[in-house]
Amino acid sequence: MKKTSIMKTKRQHVWTAGIAIAMFASVAVAADPLADAANKKIATAKVATDAVSAANDEVRNIIATRAESARKYADTSRELAAAKKVVSKADATAKPAAEKKVKDIDTKIASIREERKKIDANLKAAQEKYTAVRRASYPVVAEKAAAEKALAEKVAADKAAAYKVAQDKVNVAKAAVNKAKAAKTAADKSCKDCVAKAAAAKKATTGKKDAAKVAADKAAKDAEAKVAAAKKAMTDNDTAVKNAEKALVAATAAAKKAAEAKTAADKNNSTKRSADSIAIQTVKGSNLYIVIRAKDDAVKEKVTAEKALAKANSAESKANSTYASAKKAADAATAAKAATDKSLAAADATKAAAKKANDAKIIAAKTAAGNAAAAKTAADKANTDKAAAQKILAAAAADKKAAAEKVCNAKIAAAKVAGENANAAKKAADAANTAKNAAVKALAATDKNRAAAKKAADTRTVAAKKAVAKAAAAKNTADKSIAATKAARNTVAEKAKVIPPIQDRLAVEQAKMNGGLKPMASKDWTYAKARHLVVRAGFGGTPAEVQEVYEMGLHDAVDHFVEVYRQPVANIEFDPARLRRGERWTSRLPWDERQYMTVKTRNPERVQQAEMRRWWLKRMAESPRPLQEKLTLFWHDHFAVQYKKRYRTYMLFKQNQLFRTYAVDSYSAMLRGIVHDPAMISYLDNNVNYKGNGNENFGREILELFSMGEGGGYSEDDLREASRALTGYNYDSTTGQFRNLATRHDLEPKKILGATGNWSGDDLVDIILRQPATAKYISGKLFKFLAHDNPYDETVDKMAEVMRYSSYDLRPVLSNLFLSEEFYNDKSMGSHIKGPAELAVGAIRDLGIKDVNYGTIDAAINQMGQLLFEPPNVAGWNEGRTWINAERILIRYNQMARILESPNVDLVELLKNDKMDTSEKVVDQLVKACLVVKPDPEKCKALAEFLGKLPPQSEWEAKKNEVNAKLRAVLVLLMSSPDSQLG
Repeated sequence: MKKTSIMKTKRQHVWTAGIAIAMFASVAVAADPLADAANKKIATAKVATDAVSAANDEVRNIIATRAESARKYADTSRELAAAKKVVSKADATAKPAAEKKVKDIDTKIASIREERKKIDANLKAAQEKYTAVRRASYPVVAEKAAAEKALAEKVAADKAAAYKVAQDKVNVAKAAVNKAKAAKTAADKSCKDCVAKAAAAKKATTGKKDAAKVAADKAAKDAEAKVAAAKKAMTDNDTAVKNAEKALVAATAAAKKAAEAKTAADKNNSTKRSADSIAIQTVKGSNLYIVIRAKDDAVKEKVTAEKALAKANSAESKANSTYASAKKAADAATAAKAATDKSLAAADATKAAAKKANDAKIIAAKTAAGNAAAAKTAADKANTDKAAAQKILAAAAADKKAAAEKVCNAKIAAAKVAGENANAAKKAADAANTAKNAAVKALAATDKNRAAAKKAADTRTVAAKKAVAKAAAAKNTADKSIAATKAARNTVAEKAKVIPPIQDRLAVEQAKMNGGLKPMASKDWTYAKARHLVVRAGFGGTPAEVQEVYEMGLHDAVDHFVEVYRQPVANIEFDPARLRRGERWTSRLPWDERQYMTVKTRNPERVQQAEMRRWWLKRMAESPRPLQEKLTLFWHDHFAVQYKKRYRTYMLFKQNQLFRTYAVDSYSAMLRGIVHDPAMISYLDNNVNYKGNGNENFGREILELFSMGEGGGYSEDDLREASRALTGYNYDSTTGQFRNLATRHDLEPKKILGATGNWSGDDLVDIILRQPATAKYISGKLFKFLAHDNPYDETVDKMAEVMRYSSYDLRPVLSNLFLSEEFYNDKSMGSHIKGPAELAVGAIRDLGIKDVNYGTIDAAINQMGQLLFEPPNVAGWNEGRTWINAERILIRYNQMARILESPNVDLVELLKNDKMDTSEKVVDQLVKACLVVKPDPEKCKALAEFLGKLPPQSEWEAKKNEVNAKLRAVLVLLMSSPDSQLG
């Protein structure tokens, strides 16, 4: 009985252990005061952040009201000026009414001024409230983060404790099972002993008497009862063992579950997300690979087709050249044949003429010979008569001698004349014979020339026929080449059509892969959207440049801007001089003389600084990498440094080159460069931040303004610890180079954003880049600068996801943005208020202005409120509507008019390739060139009427100065409209 009781007690222990383990496995976690406190702090932090948002909204609303009041004030001021002009021109009758109107407007202006004073007071109060609320939110947000962290640590600790308890109970259950097994063994032995005793008792009864038999029977029954009890105990024990084993299995399962929970709690959440992301990205990557292969194949096919087209174009060009040469040769041969035929005809004509002349000369020679014979006969007769007369004279008497002498002399004279005539006739006959002989010779030469000409004509006729046949064959070849080229062009066009849909699919898959914004379809690409991209991804461009970008197609256009290293480098150099190291003896000079030496040093520095501003403006206006310069301007505003703090042109030049190097490349490299940047170290006084003499300027701004933004999840302690990490980061003031003074660095452990270690400034950058708030803050600022001011949180989150996915490489982020539907929606297009630099440089690029005086541009931008390298404070310029308040808008109009009225603004050159036959077309083209938002039709009509009739476009070049003057006047009016301030 005692053994049975012991076994029952053991069974109860086993059951108790099993029930306890089962209860542990299924018990729910009780309410936790720490969780309640964390939830309360989260709720309090939400109230605080909501209060900050409400205060910020209040400030924005008041600013909007103030801007509206400013616009009302400007409109009323213009109305007052117009009313005063009416008064000055009004006669005595109309003057009282006009003066009354002026008085009413003055009253209205005074009312607006009072209203503006109230608004300014409200704005100041709201800004103070916003500052106070924002500062008050810092500790609340920090407490919330600390509470959440403490709660997470407690949950992990609770899970570890639960695992330990479960393990302990498993051990208890194992011990209970072992005890139950030992009890079973003991029960088995007891059962065997009882059976043996029962058998012995039964045997003993057989040889005893009746009385003894009764006693023996009783003993046997008792033994059987004990056996039955032992069997029952064994059965119960078996059941208990089974229950204990079940409890052990349940406890083991609970312990295993607790262990798994502990393991999950110990793992970093980002690791789990990374594992999930890898699994998802494996699938996405397969899809992306397929699309990339399809795109590569399509591009290869297009390239092959383009090579075939180039080959066909070359063959066509060669065939056309061969045809042209053959045609020229055929034409030359035909012309030679015609010339030969003409010379042959001329030879025939010459022969006929020569024959005719020869015949005439033969007749003349015969006539001359007859005349000579007749003259000789007459001369002979005259001489006979002379001799007879002389005889008669000799025989005549003296009285008759005079008469005879007279007759004789007459006959002598006649004979002389006859002789002379005979000689002349002889000479004429000789000349006629000579001419006759020459004519005969000429006739023979003509026959010879005609034979040669005929032979040449026959030769050239054969050559001409061959040349014509060759030209015909060349023309046939050229026609075939033209047909092949046309077919190749069609093939290229067909292959090109395949690429944009694949590029669309590739963009979609890439966006899915890295969690980016939804891309726009290529079919939605328009000239207006190309103009939007040219303005936002750069500063602007002429209509011809915008048309070129539009013809590239969406994806190639985005690549054209983002892949800046594919474009040539701007050959615009600037080499600033470094400061000369000061002489030591100057420190011993009197104050006024030291001041003189300082001014003497600073004056050349200021001149050099002005030169650097002009150099940068020239790069903005002329660089073939406009996005690089646009984002250099963005980072210059983001990492703001004032020149007047130290007067160090060389250091600012190096910083500007740092921005340009990483502008579209890597934010992480840029942030690392900033902690080594002498200009920033000097501006934020980190040169006096060292162990034992801390300065929190740089540590505060690198978190609050440069990386995570206000309310980015850091505490005041984080700001102080970040400043400690930056101790010893210094620079050499003369060379302008970074110096790490290790002896000034704080070597004690630092806890920054939850990470503890002996961190340096470079370690600080690594810690910052690991924070999700960093990518979100930078993405939000980029989106507002390039797209519009009011992005949805989801939009910024997607950009941040791309930034984190690409390890802060900016090109995938920019490509995704410039391809996205969000970038081209109505909220974005034509909504950005241009800063002064954007406005002036945009006009230069839009109008294609050459030979720009960048000193004038620099002065104009300064007047409009933006002096490069001189932002108002470390937060940079206040942008958006602050650029166009009531005071600045008139300055912007006047300064732009000053720029656009310059003689180097050649609008005749800008419009020369367009058909400008009406004033309306001229105005439309100017609007297309320099405005993103088109004015209403009535305004365009008024501008066309103001422009009036222009000379025919063919005369514009001859009347260039006159036409340019009229066009510039219209352009000034266009750029003096509110629409001109938007991009």
